[in-house]
Amino acid sequence: MTATLLSPPVSLNTWTALSWEQYLDLLDDPAYAQAKAYYHNGLMRLEMSPLGNPHSRDHANILAMIYLFAGIQDFDLDVHDNCTFRKAGYAEVQPDVAVYVDDRSEVIPWDTVIIDLEQYPAPDLAIEVSASSLADDQGPKRLLTRPTTRLAVWSLTGPTKKITRSFNKRE
Repeated sequence: MTATLLSPPVSLNTWTALSWEQYLDLLDDPAYAQAKAYYHNGLMRLEMSPLGNPHSRDHANILAMIYLFAGIQDFDLDVHDNCTFRKAGYAEVQPDVAVYVDDRSEVIPWDTVIIDLEQYPAPDLAIEVSASSLADDQGPKRLLTRPTTRLAVWSLTGPTKKITRSFNKRE
């Protein structure tokens, strides 16, 4: 599948060289309103969100586990589902789940559509629920997402529910 806004067309599910301005223009195309978008240092990736039973169950389970753990530990949470985090001109990520914990759980205003990482802090945790993108989730997307999170990036993989973790140093 390819995006036809640019010439030559931009392939989905692959990293493509593109300027920040071209990337923003591509995001304005209504055909890609449901696409997940990533950008880092002149490279972008568009992918259609996985649909179906396996991904939806894994996604729901990880959210339930986060809330259960936070309830037991008495943590305050602000959980973001498929939210966009942006450093203009440099990076944009859309992890499946992003979490702010305790004193950081009330920092993002409710009506914020795209979280500007120049204005607001990075989330404490980002999680990718891998369906067909495991190699990318554990490679380029992990490396891109890691600097935009405060503590850790998790990648949850398929039937085994294996969690791959990547930790940052605490501020």
